[in-house]
Amino acid sequence: MEYYQKAMQKENLDAMAKLGKLHIVGPRNLRRIQYGVSLILKSAEANSSVGAQMAGELYANGQGVRMNRGEAIKWYKRAVDICVVNNILAKALRGSDEGKEYADAYSNCTKKASTKREYHLLFEKF
Repeated sequence: MEYYQKAMQKENLDAMAKLGKLHIVGPRNLRRIQYGVSLILKSAEANSSVGAQMAGELYANGQGVRMNRGEAIKWYKRAVDICVVNNILAKALRGSDEGKEYADAYSNCTKKASTKREYHLLFEKF
């Protein structure tokens, strides 16, 4: 946590999101969870793709926030430069033209061996 705290103080938005994650998945305490959610959302609002993906996952799973599919999709759309997010959106919007566009984008980025890592809030190994 200390590493992410120092990086966050240097305005590293991805570190801010990851610190938020640690507050959520660490020892359960309502204040820590709320603080973790606030860090992730702040990071996402400041245009961190990692933060936006995590925010989407928060809303998709109802982790620390009320489950809201619309909010999840909104945040995922801000993280499409992370390859796997296109696949999440393709599945969420299946059957629509927009869903097909995300499926095509996912297919294209997997062929390019995207260097952007995906971050899972709930089950990522440390």
